[in-house]
Amino acid sequence: TFYPVSSVKGHEKTYEMKQASNFNGYIGAADSLVSFSPEFAGIISSLLGRVVVADNLDNASVIARALGYRIRIVTLDGQQINAGGSFTGGSAKRDSGMLTRGAEITRLESESKQIESEISDIINKVSLFQNDINKIETQKRSLDEQIKITETLMNSELSQLSEIKSKLDLNERLLKNLYSDSEKINELTQNSEEDISRMERELSQIEIKIKNISEKRTEIDVEKYEIEEKLDNISEKLNAHLIRKTELRKDVESAENYVSDSENKIAEIKSNISMRNEKIASLDYKIKTFSSKEEQNRNEYAAVSNVIAALEAERAETDKNSLDFEKKLNEIRQKIRNVNNRKELSLRAHTQNESKLSSMRGEFDKMTSRLWDEYELTHSGAVALGYPKVTEENRTKIAAQLNDYRQRLKNLGNVNVGAIDEYSEVKERFDYMSSQINDLETSKNELLSIINSLETEMKNEFINVFEKINKSFNEVFTELFGGGSAELVLLDPNEVLSCGIDIKAAPPGKMIKNMMLLSGGEQAFVAIALIFAILKINPSPFCIFDEIEAALDEVNVVRFADYIKRYSDNTQFIVITHRRGTMEIADRLYGVTMPQRGISRVLSLDPNNIGNKNSIINR
Repeated sequence: TFYPVSSVKGHEKTYEMKQASNFNGYIGAADSLVSFSPEFAGIISSLLGRVVVADNLDNASVIARALGYRIRIVTLDGQQINAGGSFTGGSAKRDSGMLTRGAEITRLESESKQIESEISDIINKVSLFQNDINKIETQKRSLDEQIKITETLMNSELSQLSEIKSKLDLNERLLKNLYSDSEKINELTQNSEEDISRMERELSQIEIKIKNISEKRTEIDVEKYEIEEKLDNISEKLNAHLIRKTELRKDVESAENYVSDSENKIAEIKSNISMRNEKIASLDYKIKTFSSKEEQNRNEYAAVSNVIAALEAERAETDKNSLDFEKKLNEIRQKIRNVNNRKELSLRAHTQNESKLSSMRGEFDKMTSRLWDEYELTHSGAVALGYPKVTEENRTKIAAQLNDYRQRLKNLGNVNVGAIDEYSEVKERFDYMSSQINDLETSKNELLSIINSLETEMKNEFINVFEKINKSFNEVFTELFGGGSAELVLLDPNEVLSCGIDIKAAPPGKMIKNMMLLSGGEQAFVAIALIFAILKINPSPFCIFDEIEAALDEVNVVRFADYIKRYSDNTQFIVITHRRGTMEIADRLYGVTMPQRGISRVLSLDPNNIGNKNSIINR
């Protein structure tokens, strides 16, 4: 290949070449890693400008995959990833000429002689070492035997010693256990007697306590009835006190309103008195001021005297009214104090009644909770049951009945209160599963009937088609072989869908009972005959044969080709073959060749246009 300096130009760096520098393992572009004269820059750039050098194949694979396999990458050990994604690599084959081979033979012969001498020395040393090893192994075997005998004797003695020690320890432990058991038995005997006496005393005490508790319970029931009556009376009195309290509160409020009004009036009167005192003071000042003019103003003085007299009378009347008002105010205050005292007494009584009521309610709540915990009944529910009231006469009898019922409940054990719900759930599930099972049984019967009908139809169809193929097989076999006979035989006529099929074929002039006695070409020809028999009964639009005539001789290949040609009007045959007889009857031939490594080329040939220069078409 010639690269003219005047015409060869370099390549510019592509986007992918620039992006490759951002990845790990990138070393550089190939044209930047070699030395050359400047006048050859264009040639070097055109050859190596689009080649990237990476350190190893793993990093090169990552770079090529990221850049879409658009550039060529070479590793330091000579592996290549071509543009498009193909990999080139492996070991390089060395060229060897006659001269290099002779020199290498001479060198190898000298090396071989040297190695042989070294090997002989090593063999001598190995023989000497082997003799020493044999002696040492003999000594070792004798010592090992002595050691084994000594170990056996020692193990037997140790085993006897351990057995004797174990027996001794066992006897000592048994003796200790017997002593401890005897002591425990004595202690248990004493403790059991003490426990029996103590339990008898506790039993008598418990009986006395039970009797006292029953008596106290009777007294508590009586007290409870009395407390309930007192509670009713207290509630009635409380209601009366509350009503009285409300009335007194209203009286107090009206009295307080009256007192506030009176205080307002007193304030007004006091303000009027002060104003009038001021007026009197001003008039006295005027009298003193105009005393020199007494004679002149006598008439005025007389009028003023009258006014003063009237004011004095009014003042006296006002003082008298203020005294009466003070008396009334004191009486009202005394009434308020009395009302407050009565109010405090009522509050004390109300507080006491409230505490008693809360304690009684607590007792009532305890009894109600006990009723619910023991019998799961509310108070209203227990009353609604209609049982007779407990009195002093029937209290003992009812207590005995209660204990009897409790004992019966304990004997019944735990009651599953959710048994009814569980039964309903299980019953519903049982009904549902039963209906599902019935549906499945019905579906199963229907499917079995359908399967039976399908199998019957399949058997009939299979037998009809099998008979046709068998007849066609004999005809095709006779045509291909030029005589003879062939047939298909069912191994089990009763089970046509699952049994095997035996092929019996007898070429002309032969009596064959087993297909294995036929040659390879004859077996292949029998299979071809069977294929054409099936195609004759059930034609196909096209068939692909892959070298099915490879084992046939030339005469049978011609017969096979003629038979394909006969059926090619209705069926298209695509045949992969290397036989000339098959290619001669083809309407079109296609060949695949590889002029360059990794590049395939398809050639097409029309046999009808053989002799024409343009008969071969490149693809």
